[in-house]
Amino acid sequence: MKTFYSFQKFIASCIVLCFSIQLFAIHQIDGNWEDYSLTEEYDGYYVIATAEDLEEFRDLVNGGQSDINGVLTDDIALNESVLDENGDLRSDFSMAVTDKWSTPISDYTISTYYSGTFDGNLHTISGLFVSGLYYIGLFGCLEGATVKNLTIEDSYFHGQSFVGGICGDIPNNVATYIQNCSVNAYVNSDLESVGGIYGGGSNSRTSTISNCINKGKICGAGNYVGGICSRWNGTIIDCKNIGYITGIGEYTGGIVGDKQNNGDVENCCNIGDVEGVLYVGGIAGNSTAKILKSCNFGKIKGDSHVGGVCGIAVTLEYAFNVGPVSAENGYVGGLVGGATTSYCRFNYSYNAATVSNNSSYETTGSLCGYFNGTESYLSGCSYDSDVSKIKACGNMDYSGGMNTNKYLSNSSYNYQNENIWIKGEEIITDSIIKIDDEFGYKIIGTYPYLKDIVDSPVPYAKQLYYNTGTASDPNWITFIPIYSAENLALMENSSKTFVLMNDIIGYSIYTSISLFYGKLYGRGKTISGLNTSNQTESKKGGLFEEVRNAYITDVNIESCKFNAKSGYNDPGSIGSIAGIASGTTTITNCRNYCDIYISSSYTSYAGGIVGSISDYQNKQDVTIQHCFNYGYISGDYSGGIVGYCPLTKAQICLNVVFCENNGEVGSRYYQD
Repeated sequence: MKTFYSFQKFIASCIVLCFSIQLFAIHQIDGNWEDYSLTEEYDGYYVIATAEDLEEFRDLVNGGQSDINGVLTDDIALNESVLDENGDLRSDFSMAVTDKWSTPISDYTISTYYSGTFDGNLHTISGLFVSGLYYIGLFGCLEGATVKNLTIEDSYFHGQSFVGGICGDIPNNVATYIQNCSVNAYVNSDLESVGGIYGGGSNSRTSTISNCINKGKICGAGNYVGGICSRWNGTIIDCKNIGYITGIGEYTGGIVGDKQNNGDVENCCNIGDVEGVLYVGGIAGNSTAKILKSCNFGKIKGDSHVGGVCGIAVTLEYAFNVGPVSAENGYVGGLVGGATTSYCRFNYSYNAATVSNNSSYETTGSLCGYFNGTESYLSGCSYDSDVSKIKACGNMDYSGGMNTNKYLSNSSYNYQNENIWIKGEEIITDSIIKIDDEFGYKIIGTYPYLKDIVDSPVPYAKQLYYNTGTASDPNWITFIPIYSAENLALMENSSKTFVLMNDIIGYSIYTSISLFYGKLYGRGKTISGLNTSNQTESKKGGLFEEVRNAYITDVNIESCKFNAKSGYNDPGSIGSIAGIASGTTTITNCRNYCDIYISSSYTSYAGGIVGSISDYQNKQDVTIQHCFNYGYISGDYSGGIVGYCPLTKAQICLNVVFCENNGEVGSRYYQD
């Protein structure tokens, strides 16, 4: 097949080629200009300009010519609109047109793997649809090859295992290089090992992936899932992921699922959200190699061993995390979920994001969830204590908390090294940027960020605002967010404003907040799983022991077990929201679904919302409105909404309006 060019096109082509890394031969025939066809080899490269050329190149490699070189001279589209606007395979995509590209270059069934140089020449291949069993990608397997300067767009790769956008696997330890490649594809595996660039195993000790970016969804049904690599044993440098990464097994990372100890991970950045099960991190799910000058901006979520940078790590230096991190069952940290070996080193790194855990407070930390301190240490690490409200390490003491202003004013020496960091700075803004009708923020500055990461996003420091008004008539207020059960303790003896950001699953052992006189906006979220059975001496029980001059709205309580003790002339008092309400307190739009009872030989008060009303300072004005009880309530003095109110005291005013009890109430003295 021959392609002819006019003289003007030839001149333009020559200008472009002067800047190319590789040149291909031009030949004149009868006054026209023509590229030699693919079946001729000039200057060591096969010229690839069409889909047919690409197929012929594949067939030559798979036919045994595994060391030939190829260069793209034009963009190639094999199919149109393979993916929908969400980056998923189109539901109406016709399987009939996918036959154009059913087999990768260097398919795993051939005896020798591709070892040449494939230069994309800054061109794009789009519309690939490759689906098979193992070793799936544009290239199935590489061995001593170089693939560079290539973009893949609007493509789909699927297999059982070893699936990658550029390469399925490097089966043997022969130095291979993947450089300056970008993939925007839906890449997924049914078993394990899938990555945006590389989806193979760990036989890559002398290989390097550099300056590569993944933009598409990467989904794995098993272990080893990464935005750039599934598993890697060589060097990863200057790489970035902005796609959504999800795995349902072990080792899921924004850059690499499992990084072994030959070669470092350096100058890498994850921007996409990462969700996995065990060993989940913004950069690596697990890494026994060094993680250097790398950062995470994405939301990181998993079951256990979850970290903003690494799920498990050995060495971390000059790294930061500004993406929220959460776990269901412990070992979660702003930088690292767990440091489980005895020789871990974490240096000059910081976390400026929330960390939450629905299981154990003892394995949750603003920096590290669990730290084996036998021969390990943290040095020069810190966390923004205005953002992450928990201690540095779940199981050890480390004084690493700094408020936001210290990062913006560079009052900490750790982030003043101009060879490493771009310094933080304060920014004064007046306008609130709306996230939605409920939330907004003001940018108040920038955190320090890494100089060597090309096109790095700026990590802005933000002041959050909550709208207590309406969309048309907003009333923006500052607040403290509550993301998890450990954040509930922030309300202890506080007069500040708090907002539930999501449903809260509590700990099996919970200590009621002794006194709250601030504001709590629940947003209809549910707090569940609290158990105060350890409070054997407390006379009050509930989410709060006592609320005084407080405002609480839109909170649901369910599946909790509250406990209180009654004494002689010292009644016990339990309610789902509070044991006692006093002062000018308002509780509105709250619901209780828990059974609440006190079994005691002494006087006791039990209410679905509040146990009793106190005569604090002999003047009360407590309002409970639009509240509902659905649980069983039992005590000496019991009520579906309030257990007991000393109504004989004239200065006590209790307003219970538009409330409803739908649960059974049993007591010696019943108050509805």
